[in-house]
Amino acid sequence: SQQFNFVLKKLVLVDSAGFCYSEIELDKHTILLGEGNVGKSSLLNCIRLFLLPEVNFNKAKDKFNFKSSNGYQYDKNESFSHYFPSKFSHLIIEVEKVIAGKKYTHCQILTRAKNLSFDRIFTTLTYKEIQHMFWQVDEDDEHHIGSRVEKLSTEDIFAKIKTRDKYCLSVRDPQKLKELMYARDILSEVAMRYSLFPLNEISDENIESLRALILMLFDMETSTEGVAKAVANIIESEKKETTDALNFDIQSFI
Repeated sequence: SQQFNFVLKKLVLVDSAGFCYSEIELDKHTILLGEGNVGKSSLLNCIRLFLLPEVNFNKAKDKFNFKSSNGYQYDKNESFSHYFPSKFSHLIIEVEKVIAGKKYTHCQILTRAKNLSFDRIFTTLTYKEIQHMFWQVDEDDEHHIGSRVEKLSTEDIFAKIKTRDKYCLSVRDPQKLKELMYARDILSEVAMRYSLFPLNEISDENIESLRALILMLFDMETSTEGVAKAVANIIESEKKETTDALNFDIQSFI
């Protein structure tokens, strides 16, 4: 619908997944070209970090199912060190929404924390408005490659954004994340400010179904265990009573 639309527009990695800086347009036709094991899959795989209300990499295999090209499943320590190798590591996604015909934009910023954790900053500013806080290109840089901001820090970024955006939030609580990311009160600009994927009901069952769908999108080989788990989770979430276990029509589901 032209009146209601949610689009992931831009993905940015700073000192993450082996990249100094990478900026990808997600709302356009894009081709990633490169040799094997340079990080093409890692760039796209990190999108699931933004879509799920997680705050750490504990049980990473079940939460995110990050895998290598040969099927090796990364554990919590490997996943954390890959995406947040240093205090300078930041991941940003820009989201554009059209609600009741009116356009809104926000950015979600993931930052490294302690003990395999990561925090989130939400801002109504576009990425173009905050890019200079992460990456800078000097006038005498003839190739316009640029470099990381010398004193890049999460505290500094949050403070700078806060001076320009009164709606800026730093969130660590999982329940608060769910309320922000999955809000569906389309008549409320406040409630929908940082909504990323509106859910009919913010329940554990619905969120697990969403997780299953996300993992299935990133793991579409139907013979894999990931797809089997995804289908099982979706089926389980549809059961409201114990008797539903006997009445579920698998053919209808398929």
